[in-house]
Amino acid sequence: MAKKKKKPAPPTELNIGDIVELPALPGFRGKVIEYRGPIGSGGRELYRIRLGKWRHAPQIEVPANQTVVIRTAAERAAAKAKRDLEAS
Repeated sequence: MAKKKKKPAPPTELNIGDIVELPALPGFRGKVIEYRGPIGSGGRELYRIRLGKWRHAPQIEVPANQTVVIRTAAERAAAKAKRDLEAS
């Protein structure tokens, strides 16, 4: 039986959960939901982006160099923890 190849760790510029803007689609923001690996043209790193908050929102695959990070997953987690602390 063939062994499954492990996907390499994603580069540090984008992480799962980051909110990104797509300059090619003005006004569209999305959430990084999957690292697809170096499978793009010339080995470009591809990411799956969900364009909306709902579960079945449209999804696209975009090279990392065509995105701009708006808010990192760590910033979102810190803001949520602060809100939860203030609420209690």
